[in-house]
Amino acid sequence: MDHDKDGLGAREDNCPLVFNPDPQDRDGDHIGDACDPDLVHADVWLVASLAPSPVLVNDEIRLSATVTNTGNLAATGLSVRVILPDAMTLLRSTDGTGQPCQVYGMRVICAMPAIGGIDSTSIVSPLPGHTP
Repeated sequence: MDHDKDGLGAREDNCPLVFNPDPQDRDGDHIGDACDPDLVHADVWLVASLAPSPVLVNDEIRLSATVTNTGNLAATGLSVRVILPDAMTLLRSTDGTGQPCQVYGMRVICAMPAIGGIDSTSIVSPLPGHTP
């Protein structure tokens, strides 16, 4: 039976109640890293993209950012920082909590909500619009 739906059966799964398709066991105690209390950690990855592509003059650009935590400890205090090129003007933006992003000159900083162990969160914000 595969309770955590990670594709590993009971014999191969060293962490049967936590999704861990890569059953690493760094300390060799036969408990998978994803649920090993000796290895509590956050492991955060960011994937960001802009649309549309290509961008034309006066297009509104949409920034999408997804942060994924593959560790078993919650990741907190996260933010995404974007530095706008000189040719762009910020129209509006909200962070992952629905609050306006912070703007410091050409820097835009958007907060991300806390991400529990092995989870992800996304923000999709209209960001800059080109000015001619």
